[in-house]
Amino acid sequence: MCAKEMKQKIIDVSNHGIVPNTDITLKLSQLLFKIKGMDDIKLFFPKGVYQFYKKHAMEAYKNIANHDDGLKRIAFLINNMNSLSIDGDDSLFLFYDEVIPFAVDKSKNFTIKNVKIDFIMPFHSELEIVTSDPEKKSFIAKINAQRYPYKIENNKILFKRFEQWVHVGQNIAFDKNTTAPIYNPPLYETVDYPHAIDLGNDCVEFSKLGENIQPIPEGAVWITYGERTLNRHIPAIHVIDSKNIILENMTVHTAGGMSLIIERTENINLSQYFVTPSNDRMVSTRADATHFMNCKGDIVVEDCKLDHMLDDGINVHGAYVNVDSYVGDNTFVASISHFQQEGIIFADPGDKVAFTNKETISSFFETTVEEVNIINSKVFLIRFAEVPDPIPPFEMTLENLTWQPNVVFKNNIIEKNRARGALLTTKGKVEITGNCFYNQMHNVLLVGDNDFWYESSGTKDVTIHNNIFDKVGFSDPDAYPLYVLVKLTKDQKYGEKPYHGKVSFIENQINSLNGLFVHGSSIDSLLVSNNSIVSSTNTRDYLSQYPSINLNSVNKAVIKNNRSEGFNSELLVKQSKVSEAVVDKNLGFYSTN
Repeated sequence: MCAKEMKQKIIDVSNHGIVPNTDITLKLSQLLFKIKGMDDIKLFFPKGVYQFYKKHAMEAYKNIANHDDGLKRIAFLINNMNSLSIDGDDSLFLFYDEVIPFAVDKSKNFTIKNVKIDFIMPFHSELEIVTSDPEKKSFIAKINAQRYPYKIENNKILFKRFEQWVHVGQNIAFDKNTTAPIYNPPLYETVDYPHAIDLGNDCVEFSKLGENIQPIPEGAVWITYGERTLNRHIPAIHVIDSKNIILENMTVHTAGGMSLIIERTENINLSQYFVTPSNDRMVSTRADATHFMNCKGDIVVEDCKLDHMLDDGINVHGAYVNVDSYVGDNTFVASISHFQQEGIIFADPGDKVAFTNKETISSFFETTVEEVNIINSKVFLIRFAEVPDPIPPFEMTLENLTWQPNVVFKNNIIEKNRARGALLTTKGKVEITGNCFYNQMHNVLLVGDNDFWYESSGTKDVTIHNNIFDKVGFSDPDAYPLYVLVKLTKDQKYGEKPYHGKVSFIENQINSLNGLFVHGSSIDSLLVSNNSIVSSTNTRDYLSQYPSINLNSVNKAVIKNNRSEGFNSELLVKQSKVSEAVVDKNLGFYSTN
């Protein structure tokens, strides 16, 4: 037993009437009130299945990044606690209503371990396609009405999710055999409200799928998850304004949003954290497995398995905010850029902040925050020690330079999910090593944008080493193992300085269907060496038309000692606006400028 555990006061929850196979919500609320303000507490749950309902769950209004804000019911509402740990002894926490399992705010040294989280029903529906008719552009789906209750009104199908009835909304098809997204899913992504006819025996025919949309193939599984702006409201775990967070030996089977969303928190460690579906479901969480916004210190994620979620495996980023106007006295009116970031705390006094030119997303002035006054969830006043002189006439945004974490992503598996694998965009040091990626879109994506999500920032030092990228292109024919860029609109352009700093991609194994390797743009220094890319197919059906290595606006690139094998022809290395390049000793590649 470690010294910390010896110091902690251990509370066996069964001594407070909290026992398996019963609704424990009220008794848990009472126990949390009792320990409020106490330090060094460990809540121990003897192994079993614990039930949670919303009637006696605590309540708080929550602004949750990348989710739908609102008044939420919460099982474990943790505020201003120090050294609290929760040990579930491998118990299942089963939720019968729309309740956020864990919400942690302004707490230090918080640990959850040996806990499984599931809901009595998922936040999506899964329909098996039994007949598909390309000529009629229709398909017939068989629905397990007990698992996924539904009704049809005015030829529109609605699914019951707890207390709500929702339309098809966002949707994607999965391959029943591989349990991964089917090849090229956008071909089958129907409109939000397809025409539905009840054929009886829980079979429904769908037509009027949308322009250029193909009927979902027979044998596929159709995943529907509701209207775009109303389907991210119940994450499994939300942490904000906290420090030293440990999540160990945990499983999240489903959530009505992300499995884990952590904001403005310092030092986070995930080990043996699993996101995976239960009860023969095809899909796990509605959105990302793990997501970190405006954090600092060290984020360590190792020995985890994240699969079958409907968005990314891990996403680490900051947030640009808009500069609306200058009001004098070194003070600006600023506003949150994206509606699902409203309520975030952009900065505190003492934080270092950069002004950026919105047209180029390039920083041009750095200063220190002296005061922040929040007007509402979207708008705030921010005063700096120094400001640009004169105030520039062009549109500006702000980026917080203090809240930029280091990231270690090691020995993890991300597989069979919709969207990307790892998005790790931070100015801290990033190490991605020993992982296995098998996901629909780009495996590792380093990107920032100043237009839609306003996710910052350019990276400084990223090493991607000794990873396996499996079946690249199995679902998205244009997916790259490594994709580095700054996302620009038609009204934006590259700045004088590269957006990204040093990126190293070394000693990785790529099992590829599409022949794509590395895309890199707006990078100061790129090293791609000692990697192998091997064809996973004998046909050319999957091969992309893009260059295998595609470089644009790179100061220095070294591409050497890489090997391609099993492709019908050599793979193309294309360079555009590369100041200095070394392309040498690459087997199975040819180069063009």
